[in-house]
Amino acid sequence: MEGQVLPIQVFVFASSKSVKPESFIGKNGVLLTVNGQKHHTYPTAFFARKSVDLSYIRKHMVAVVDCTDMDPAVRDEAFMNSRDRIRRNDFTSNPGKLSSPQTAKSRLL
Repeated sequence: MEGQVLPIQVFVFASSKSVKPESFIGKNGVLLTVNGQKHHTYPTAFFARKSVDLSYIRKHMVAVVDCTDMDPAVRDEAFMNSRDRIRRNDFTSNPGKLSSPQTAKSRLL
């Protein structure tokens, strides 16, 4: 994972009386995708970590990490072909490495 740059799309949903963000997000805060298909999720509690510090909007946001262009050897170490399980390694066991100062302190959030 060292030195790899992965595109991250962040979506923040507004609340209304008729539609709640949980309807779209559920308990998924971070989605890891390969070729547009979800391979793993981390709960919204990810955003409450001190390194991310976005707990005030954690139930209203989701981040999609596109792992498609990840180094194939690293991707094979992280994701199983079945997509219903993930290997435990440095990348998957420490999702805090996904965060960056730009994401955590974005003036838009």
